[in-house]
Amino acid sequence: MILKATFFERGISPLTILFFSLTTFSVTIWGDVLSIDNPANIQDKNDVFLTTSAFIATDPVSVKGFFDDNWGGNYTPRNGTNLALASARAEIGGTVNGWRIGYIHRLETMVEASRDFIDLIHTVKNSEDLPIGRQYNLDFKINGFQADGLHIAKAIPIYTSNDLNIQGGMGISLLRGIRTQQGLISGSATATSDKNYDFYGTVDYYYSSNYLYKLDVNTPTGYGASSDIGLCVDWGKFHSELAINDLLGFIQWDQAPYTNAILTSSTKSYDSNGYVQYSPTITGLEITKEHTQYFDPKGFASIRYNGEYILPFMQASTTRGYVFPEVGVIIPTTDTSTMKFSYETFFKSYGITFASKYAYLGFQTNNITFEKASAVGVNLGLKYLF
Repeated sequence: MILKATFFERGISPLTILFFSLTTFSVTIWGDVLSIDNPANIQDKNDVFLTTSAFIATDPVSVKGFFDDNWGGNYTPRNGTNLALASARAEIGGTVNGWRIGYIHRLETMVEASRDFIDLIHTVKNSEDLPIGRQYNLDFKINGFQADGLHIAKAIPIYTSNDLNIQGGMGISLLRGIRTQQGLISGSATATSDKNYDFYGTVDYYYSSNYLYKLDVNTPTGYGASSDIGLCVDWGKFHSELAINDLLGFIQWDQAPYTNAILTSSTKSYDSNGYVQYSPTITGLEITKEHTQYFDPKGFASIRYNGEYILPFMQASTTRGYVFPEVGVIIPTTDTSTMKFSYETFFKSYGITFASKYAYLGFQTNNITFEKASAVGVNLGLKYLF
């Protein structure tokens, strides 16, 4: 159908699309920004396990400020593209003879927005004076999903000698889609006064809930799959890993709501201070259609030196051309427990993880004051051997 609708919030509120949920966690032993799982790490032991982890970060403002939707506090945008991401998993299951089988629940979301887009949002949300005559290039992209399903993985011994051990691993997830957000906004805006601006933009948007304007839709159903591969190499006192998650990952959505529309600033009103309040007119196409959502592959690489008293390491995860390096040390505290201290350079976050034979618990942040933190992570795992 052809639609005409208006926004119900001042400003360009599509940024609220970013996180449509943060109620899930992720699978990883030591943790990284993208919560990548390496199936080559599966041990040839029988156990039952519960593993969870989550990481959330926003470039321009604190996590709290983002979710409060006021964008208050420190404003720290990057030059160029600004990121916001959430990576979260939970898995419960068991391992038998090198096979790991579990129920998995995932949430993955990445947003890329231009500096101009971020600057305009921040200025409007805080009712600051607009720089008269400034032109804003508005670019916004999102790819996110929530899904659950069955996860099966197997470690595969490749080569073993006195000082060299190589083990591979493969995994596959059969997924049921729960929610989706995928699309882009492209356009421009011009500040016509210190309290007023005009804009024009186009929207191409698949979703399970519409955050652009008020529209009740039926949640689409979707099914898909994803595969993982990994490698672990031990030689002498060195340990290294490689892993790729979401290789050929996708969800096929049935009757997914879809909007292709034009946004204009033809409707204006003003608050008591004379600051413009918009209800932009949206004209375009609103339909439901089959849609295949492809996952962004994620890579991971690490190397560690297994010293007697200290185990220094370097690692990095990557997706969509972005790299998230991390360095740190692991310190044995007893024969069966360790402490890990790390520093992740992209969001400048610090991490600490305690691990024992049967459990681990870790936290990560770039500010110990939660109200100021723009990156927050947690990982937790329990295991029982039998």
